[in-house]
Formats: sequence, C-alpha cells, structure tokens
Amino acid sequence: MLPPSSDSVNAQWKSFSNLTLPVPSRAVGSFLSNEAFTASGKKVIMKELDDTFSMLTNPRMGAGLIILHSLLKPLRGTPVAPREVRETVDRLVDERKVSKQSITNAARRLEEAQILERGEGYSVNYGYLISFLLNTVLDLTKRMSDLEERVEELKRGPT
Repeated sequence: MLPPSSDSVNAQWKSFSNLTLPVPSRAVGSFLSNEAFTASGKKVIMKELDDTFSMLTNPRMGAGLIILHSLLKPLRGTPVAPREVRETVDRLVDERKVSKQSITNAARRLEEAQILERGEGYSVNYGYLISFLLNTVLDLTKRMSDLEERVEELKRGPT
C-alpha cells in the first residue's frame, strides 16, 4: 500500500493523532482490555470495543460478517498514477532506485491478492483489506483461545 505523496501521508498521520488503540490486558487472555491509550497517552475506558469484539467473535455472527464484507467491498482508494507511486517509492527507499518493472511486478502481486486494483492508476482496495484484517484477527483470536484451553488441559494433567 503506497501513499500518493508525502504531503498526503503527513496529513493522514496528523488525522491519527487522536486515535485510540486497545491494549491487550496480558500476553495470553482477552484480546482487548477495558483500557486503551490515546496517541497522547491518556487512559480511556473502551468497554464498547470489548463488547463489539465479543459480538464479532460470537459463532452466530457468521451472517453478520458476510454482510459487513459485502458493505466494505466497494471501498477503494483514489487512483494514483504509476509515476507518482514510483516517485514515492524512490523517496522511501534511500539505498537504490526501484525499477519500473519491480514496482509493476509488486503491484501485480498485490492485485492478485485483491489488495490493489490497477486501472487508471493504482488504488487500494480498502474494503477487502479491512475485511481480510478483521477475519485474520478473529481467526488468530480463536486459535489463541483454543491454545489457551489446550494449555489449561495440559496443566491439569491426565484425569
């Protein structure tokens, strides 16, 4: 995912200055705690995040996740000209210039993964990316929960 220009990247990062991020309560356990920290470091109660995450992990939410995926699907970034992408990549990679062919190949692979769309330029498929990340987090949470249960069984020993 490449930003269109350094000015727009700076604007995006400034817009995240009040972002609230959940902090895991412990290494193994609940994925989201009731506490979160804003970018400025202030504690904020985030029970809503826990409630939402609990609802999303509910096995009865399968149809809801499909609806969410279908609603997110049309979200796409604005097209960015390949030349502008190359210029941005060249600014980000100090050591050497990245060839046009390398950028084209990387964009093709991202397009095959449905993360990028190539047409009038390169545009990020935000809806698919959000759905992918959400499903990955839900899957990892399920795996972690299963692993925690298995560890508890092993701690109890044979019965």
